[in-house]
Amino acid sequence: MVSLWALSGLAAGAQATLVDADHPHIQYLGRVSLANPKAPAFSWTGVSVRLRFTGPSISIRLRDSSSRYSVVIDGIGRGVVEVRADQEEYILAEDLGEGVHELQLIRRHESHWHKAEFLGVRLSRGHSLLPPPARSALRMEFIGDSYVACYGCESDRREGDDGDYLRFTNVSRSFGALVAKHYGAEAMVLAYSGKGLVRNSIKDTSGRTFRPYYERTLHVGEDLGWPAETWSFASWVPRLVVIHLGINDFVGDSAQPALPETFVARYEQFLQSLRVRYSGARFVLMSLPEWPYGLLRPAVEKVIRLQEAAGHQDVVHLHYDLQGEALHWHPSVKQHEEIAARLIELIDREKMLR
Repeated sequence: MVSLWALSGLAAGAQATLVDADHPHIQYLGRVSLANPKAPAFSWTGVSVRLRFTGPSISIRLRDSSSRYSVVIDGIGRGVVEVRADQEEYILAEDLGEGVHELQLIRRHESHWHKAEFLGVRLSRGHSLLPPPARSALRMEFIGDSYVACYGCESDRREGDDGDYLRFTNVSRSFGALVAKHYGAEAMVLAYSGKGLVRNSIKDTSGRTFRPYYERTLHVGEDLGWPAETWSFASWVPRLVVIHLGINDFVGDSAQPALPETFVARYEQFLQSLRVRYSGARFVLMSLPEWPYGLLRPAVEKVIRLQEAAGHQDVVHLHYDLQGEALHWHPSVKQHEEIAARLIELIDREKMLR
């Protein structure tokens, strides 16, 4: 991958068509706040911007302090934008030819301390945006922790630091993204590393578990005094919801695990809230053998039994077993592909998209 921010020193004089972020032909995928239409804001991983344009060049205008974005033009990866706090414009391409092109800009990783604001694009002189591609009618939501976020998945070793996390996390290679791509679905990834339903990982001392963040358009800013914006669930209703929560509730021997009965109760409450918001959706609950207690699988199995006893036939369980090969013992790209294959097999076997 080529880092593109270094190209910013090139003159932008030939790129004279400035397009604001509120142009109707700019398409935002994921949870994006439009409170300021000229600077749509986002913080969740996997949020993307998609548009079609004419002309040989394109730059983006983006206010963000320390994130990395995948650049895909005409279906081909063109590198990674490494943003900086002191810069707001980044040249993505200058040699595309005069035809019609399509750009997708994808936020690769989590960012819990700052939001991003998309400010628009700059095109070659005399060129313009075209209507964006049609959005898929099939929608899938992937909810969970660092596994869902594809934490450090591109690393070939388990050791590393924060720099390695930024460099090697790529949500586009997550099992969720792969499953959505297989079915031609639009995906929303709502992942927060270290969070659980009852208890967070030992390194997370915030005291706030996953649920409050899930309610928000932006999951950052509470400690910075930003107004909380509640997400409009009716604006985006998935047909399939995959939940991968519970590792952080039980893992590790340096803190007491969550009480399984409390976890089961919280899980059922969460499921019911999703069922109310997403009428007709189907749900996959995922588990794996967390160390050292092995409490997650039986807890999820109990959730399934209780749901079925209550008459709900919209929930299935996928358990898988692996030892993460990538950064900090997280699944590697290859392992994400294996998990995606398991999910696809389950979805097809249970006819979950009918």
